[in-house]
Amino acid sequence: MKPPVWLEAFHRDWQRLRGRRAEPGRIPLARDWEDLLDAAGLSGAAERAQAGREAEALEREGRLVLARHRYRQFIERVRLPVAGEAWLQALFQRTPPAECLARSVAVVEAQRAAGHPVLSDEWEEGCARVLAAFKEGRGLRPFRWQEPEAAGKLLELIRALTAREWGPFTLVRDASVVLGLDSKALERNRRVVESGLTLFFQRPATLETLGIMASNSCLLFDGPLTLHFADGTRHESGGLRHGDQITAADLERAVRVTTTAVKLVSVENRKTTFRRLAAANQRRDALVFATSFPTLAVRLLLEKLPESLSCWHFGDTDAAGYLILLKLRQIAGRKVRRLEMDWQDKAGSPALTLYDHCVLANLRLAPEMADCRADLEAMFAAGRKGNFEQEARGLPQLADLILPRD
Repeated sequence: MKPPVWLEAFHRDWQRLRGRRAEPGRIPLARDWEDLLDAAGLSGAAERAQAGREAEALEREGRLVLARHRYRQFIERVRLPVAGEAWLQALFQRTPPAECLARSVAVVEAQRAAGHPVLSDEWEEGCARVLAAFKEGRGLRPFRWQEPEAAGKLLELIRALTAREWGPFTLVRDASVVLGLDSKALERNRRVVESGLTLFFQRPATLETLGIMASNSCLLFDGPLTLHFADGTRHESGGLRHGDQITAADLERAVRVTTTAVKLVSVENRKTTFRRLAAANQRRDALVFATSFPTLAVRLLLEKLPESLSCWHFGDTDAAGYLILLKLRQIAGRKVRRLEMDWQDKAGSPALTLYDHCVLANLRLAPEMADCRADLEAMFAAGRKGNFEQEARGLPQLADLILPRD
């Protein structure tokens, strides 16, 4: 038999106030009767009278306690005893919170025991962090102990994403199919997945960090830029101060890309440093663009611009910052010089994580990073990130960039 609509409203209140806690309530949950009927949409006198009879029947069964007016005996409040919370959850086919928590802990423990074929230390530490939070009865974004099945599926997806090398510039829908999902699954769940990656790597991480490109990739840039299309038309940058934006689809459609700028400058931080460099680009002789791990739009831009253009990159000087520089150098089709990216020590700066050590080991062996090797070795020896944020080092002077002869 379907529960009464007023009891559904009561259950919704219980879920909102108590459903996120694993431990049982300490005091009974009570609601004003008239307000409860209003919330259930019972406005007619007959409907409200029927609801009263239903509540009284549940009172006789010992499920609810009704508080009545002292003299007129109509119902004023309805109260759910603490011992009745399990009954209410079962009535609406909801798993009791304590059971959800136990199942979630078991799911994460199983995933932890399964291990990771590549990032075993990161996997162990990440699962341990989630477990510690769950055992304290709290969630750890994006994991919620109230949803054990969802937590297990997300862990499996993070393992699958990080257990393989993705081909250069794999499109997100292709990656989704490779993983056995529908083509749009990764796009739909991108925020949750990237939040999970960030938790395990202990630094901001995206699908692009893994080499998976969004199909709607956009490029934020400042400076003169013209796209030439096969039909003879062209698109010129609008000259907006502090940045224009163009899509990878338009860049791919262009047969060639030209600029009157004489140098390219890529910037890791798009929210602050890019805006400041764009404002400083008064001569308009530089094409400044924002990139962390290079997107499809960045690859297309560098692929279609003349190879004669000199290029600099201004980024953070932690392990991830140097990794971005390496990725740019590998796809740029030209020499990419580092711009004020000398590593500086700083006492009390964050210690290198397991992820940092793994990245540093590869960077120190990469032939493309020979000019950074002393900095990488110094960071490794110090065991900490140092003064790595580009915002802390001031703004490079674009006018001071001397065009090289090579």
